[in-house]
Amino acid sequence: MFSYDDFKRLLKSLNEKLESKNIHTEIYAIGGFAMMCNAKTYGFDSRGFSIDIDSYMSYSEDVLKLVDEVSDEFGILSERWLNTHWHDKKDGFDEIIESFSDWKWEVSDDLIFSNIKFYYANIEGLFKMKLSVIEEKLELDRLGLELGFGKAPIGVSVRKNDVMDIKILLDVLEEDNLQNVKNEKIKKMFAEYVQAFEYLKVN
Repeated sequence: MFSYDDFKRLLKSLNEKLESKNIHTEIYAIGGFAMMCNAKTYGFDSRGFSIDIDSYMSYSEDVLKLVDEVSDEFGILSERWLNTHWHDKKDGFDEIIESFSDWKWEVSDDLIFSNIKFYYANIEGLFKMKLSVIEEKLELDRLGLELGFGKAPIGVSVRKNDVMDIKILLDVLEEDNLQNVKNEKIKKMFAEYVQAFEYLKVN
């Protein structure tokens, strides 16, 4: 698990390696580290740790080789700390990203590098992503029950961290009553992800 400062050191090292090779790249953070960046900017409490930086970019082999060199430098033995799983997903990926095309991307004065352009998802973009993840897990649980793959209740696959992050973001957005949501964009998202909305009302 890495803190904000840990990730800052990893990015700084990656930037130095990119600079030495005259390579430029972009990172669009959409997961836990984006939550941490928003928390630092707006002053709310978040988990404070994440296992990686989720980016919806794909990267050349040259960049990924340098990412792995950073891992070696810091003794990281787990999967890549710069996670491209969102981009690597095949089923429905294009549709999911297209639905997020209205995201606004933030830039942090604390994360400015010569060879990395670093952006992170705004609060509403993160909220939509978290809803989509919960919706996907609920749908998989429902499908598993229907096909007889298991008897676990629907919702068993939903990650507690995603629910926690949703509640944090709702608090930041000053939405404390899911029966009476005031923010029109949030209402629209709940209408789009009905299963996730119903799940959140009781969890």
